[in-house]
Amino acid sequence: MNPNRRLTIALVFLALAVGLFLIVQFVDFGGSEEEPEDLLAEQPAPLFPGSEFSGVSYARIVDNESGTAFAVTLNEEEFTWEVEESPPPAEGEEEGETEVELVPDAPRIGSALSQLPSLRPSRVLNQVEALSVYGLGDDARYTIEFTTTEGESYTLYVGATNPAGTSYYVQIPGSEEVYLVSRFALDELIGFLEVPPFTEPTPTPSPEPTPEGE
Repeated sequence: MNPNRRLTIALVFLALAVGLFLIVQFVDFGGSEEEPEDLLAEQPAPLFPGSEFSGVSYARIVDNESGTAFAVTLNEEEFTWEVEESPPPAEGEEEGETEVELVPDAPRIGSALSQLPSLRPSRVLNQVEALSVYGLGDDARYTIEFTTTEGESYTLYVGATNPAGTSYYVQIPGSEEVYLVSRFALDELIGFLEVPPFTEPTPTPSPEPTPEGE
């Protein structure tokens, strides 16, 4: 073999060996052991600790600008919702049609209220100079009150949305902090003030006619 070729091959292997040595010495393949702890430490606590897995037996939401309110109570014996306060249902029947008595839409109500006990903010603002900047304080747009099936009662003030439009600024009584909560968790309940959760009752099946001669 040509001596020059041997020298070239030897230099290539030497360069690869040196490169591998430097990678092993200076690159951290395991990552920082402190990083997971830091991420966990920054995760905000639930707004209502101890009630994250509770059900809701009563809830009321008020639009503080218009005074419109919607409130429901759980009938724990029949597992049905009883509407205590509500805007009038949206008109769905054409003039002249037979009016149907609407009933509470239990799946919609249950879905909206199930979010409340487990609310967890995505961010906490603890250096707040003026609540009005966030649509809170005297300017709070909505007030939500609810009671869990364990008998714990809570209040939540809902203000403006953040600039991205993805979260609401909220506050709880007795706290000077402002929290960001996903709109996904509250929009369905807030929507009840515009479109109350009523539906037509499930029709009772008619008895099948008995064949003649039987």
